[in-house]
Amino acid sequence: MQDLTPGLFFGSRYCFTAGWMAMVAGHRMTSPDSAVHLVVNGEFYGYREIREQLRASGYQFATDSDSEIALHLYQQRGMQATHELRG
Repeated sequence: MQDLTPGLFFGSRYCFTAGWMAMVAGHRMTSPDSAVHLVVNGEFYGYREIREQLRASGYQFATDSDSEIALHLYQQRGMQATHELRG
């Protein structure tokens, strides 16, 4: 794991999606250790392949959401993660 930049924040407008999926795989996510918080609005393409790579590296997923890959990818690669996300 890379050292993460303390106090790094990304701004975004939050669009709440109602319903069951929003409760299970909402746009707001927190890493298991609460070190990283993420707000996502959109879709990541090819996320299943990235998810499998992250799983092979030992990351565990709480949802089937494509948003969760961004959280773990950032934990693993820091800002380089942005170069691997398409969407």
